[in-house]
Amino acid sequence: MFTIRREQMDVFCQCALQQFEDRKVRDIATAFPIEYEEMLDPQGGDGKARELVRKGVEKAASYGVEIERNVWLFIDLMVQLSPDFDEEPAMRTAREVLEDKELAEGPKIALVYAELEARGLVSIRTV
Repeated sequence: MFTIRREQMDVFCQCALQQFEDRKVRDIATAFPIEYEEMLDPQGGDGKARELVRKGVEKAASYGVEIERNVWLFIDLMVQLSPDFDEEPAMRTAREVLEDKELAEGPKIALVYAELEARGLVSIRTV
């Protein structure tokens, strides 16, 4: 039997997070080409898109959203609406759902999308 030290686990987690970031940036470029183009720096670098993904992972986690598919969908909302959509007064209902500690994260994301789809603001994609 072997033991995985905390430092080793941190490296594994960081590697997984980097892979998620890479996949999500590619997805944004494909699914949201106009928004992605707006995120490119003058030299064509994708730093702003990566920054958005990192921010999305952190924000999603602050609402208890940590499963990859749900984080993916949360970041889609940030791209479609705004990086701080959850803080806007018009998104009060969505924020209340996200802050509901009684809801599991899957239903939480589904309810947010249902509310925003009903208002014609977003459409859910299959991931």
